[in-house]
Formats: sequence, structure tokens, C-alpha cells
Amino acid sequence: RLSGVMIEHKDIVRRTAQLAKLVNEDYVEERPVFVCVLKGGFMFFHQLLAELQLLKQGYTVEFIRAKSYVGDDRSDDVKLSGIDYSLLINKHVIIIEDIVDTGATLGKIIPILEKEGKAKSIEVCALLEKRIDHERHRTEIPATFAVLAKYCGFSIPNKFIVGYGLDVDEL
Repeated sequence: RLSGVMIEHKDIVRRTAQLAKLVNEDYVEERPVFVCVLKGGFMFFHQLLAELQLLKQGYTVEFIRAKSYVGDDRSDDVKLSGIDYSLLINKHVIIIEDIVDTGATLGKIIPILEKEGKAKSIEVCALLEKRIDHERHRTEIPATFAVLAKYCGFSIPNKFIVGYGLDVDEL
């Protein structure tokens, strides 16, 4: 049951433009690879790329599918599919996520991109980060992944949310 709007669309658009400017400043004269985590990240990804185009930022795009929820329950079993790791070799990679909560999804994606993709660097850009106790998850997730994204749109309470690409069982 939905209880209301947490973040207005206009605020998402405004903040995404600010994030695009930060990314653009960090990658002057570079063409980072933006890896969109599907399906939830696609709306934010689209908006971010549109803003980066206005700034004339060069980039390439890749997609990875990650599923870590069943209904509104988080699963520790994150399933990944759909990326050609050879396209990341010696590139700056920015993972685009809809939301970072426990870090389980990134804890699975980042080591694989490091090992298989041999990227020059890997950063995370997330629309949302949940304010949770990362210490509690350090036994399940390596400590290096219980960190916040370099580029974050909004910090939100630890609640299940939907909208702007965030879904329930892909509905």
C-alpha cells in the first residue's frame, strides 16, 4: 500500500542535472562507460544521459541485469546477466543504480566487473541511497561494498519504495 510521494519528479530532474554536472567535471576529456543496472535503473539512466548530452560529455553505454528482490523482500541471492565484459577493459566505468540499500547488488557486480572487465576505475551513481546500518551487513557483504555511492541523488529512509523505474516484481 502506497502512503504518498517521497520525491517529486521535478526534484529528480533537478538533482539528476546536478549529478550530471559532477560526473562531467570528473571525466573531462574522458569517455566513461555507463553501466545501467536493469530494470530499475533505466529511468534514472535515461535522464542522466540526457543531461550529460547537454553538457557534451562523451560516453558509451552497457547494460547489466540484476535481480535482488522477490516482491518487497530483499534476497541475498543476486542474479546477474547480459553484459560483454570485454567492452570495459581499461575504461572508466560508472555503474548506474536506481537505489543502493544493503550493498548486496553492488557487492556482486563490482568484483565481477573488476575481475572480468578489468576496468581502469569503477564508481557508482545512484538515484537513491537508503539510510541503513551498513555495519549490520558487513558479515554478509565485504566492507568495501557497504559504502555510499560517489554520486548520489537522494538519501532516503529505510522504506520499500516504488516509482520512477523502481518496481515490485517488475510490474
